Parts: sequence; structure tokens; C-alpha cells
Amino acid sequence: MMALLEDEAMEVRDAAYAALIEAARFNAVRSALVETEHSLSRLMLLAVKEQNERSLQGLILLNACVQVRGSVA
Repeated sequence: MMALLEDEAMEVRDAAYAALIEAARFNAVRSALVETEHSLSRLMLLAVKEQNERSLQGLILLNACVQVRGSVA
């Protein structure tokens, strides 16, 4: 699913962000994202490169992941 965040089609990227944000409501999904190698740095790079609305979606997703990492540590 993370690969879809870099798809050429904007509609695909929008849908991928929306799906991951929705799925990130669950601890298991957030933990899986955090445990995936380089996922947090990749999300940050994508959020910086994206345009306004999509950038915000990336930051929302990244925030959910960071909150899990903070609660586990």
C-alpha cells in the first residue's frame, strides 16, 4: 500500500492516503507501518514533496505513526 503513495496518478495517491489514514485508526496497522523499514522517513519525504492537501494527508498519517512509536517506547 505504501508504494501507491508514489503512484503517477493523483487519484491513486489520494485514495492510498485516505485508505492508510483510515486504517491507521487501528493500533495493529500503525504498528505495522512503524515496523516497516524506512517507512517513517519515506512518509516524511513524501509529505514534503506533495502539494498542499496531499501533504497534509501525509502529515496526518505520519503523526498517527509517531504517536504509536512514542507510546511503545
